[in-house]
Amino acid sequence: MMAHFDRQQTVLAQGEVTVAAGASPGIVVVFDGTAEPFRSGVFDSQTVFLSRRAGDMVSVEGYSVRTDADGDEWYSRLERRGEDGRYEITGGTGKYLGLTGTCSYGTTALSDGGGVNLASCEWRR
Repeated sequence: MMAHFDRQQTVLAQGEVTVAAGASPGIVVVFDGTAEPFRSGVFDSQTVFLSRRAGDMVSVEGYSVRTDADGDEWYSRLERRGEDGRYEITGGTGKYLGLTGTCSYGTTALSDGGGVNLASCEWRR
């Protein structure tokens, strides 16, 4: 899975600590799903987040809603410490109802303020 997102955030600096909160609209592309409902596809994605940077350490927490072309949604909670993160799939609507799982991901920041996550996931009902 790959996610591309744009950051729309408010940033506050307090000495060596920087805190940001905001939203990250974007898209998620599933390339190699092995079972329904995730064979492959493109999803609209909305995420709200809170991040904290202290020196070289970055932490991020957030919640996402991903919507497919049929209007069905799947939900996740994200947590990242440093460059490596984890999504917890927490359910959804329609074909994603009762879905749970986990994804590990890495983040690459882009110069325009957005970023890309590459993830590997396991899910179940």
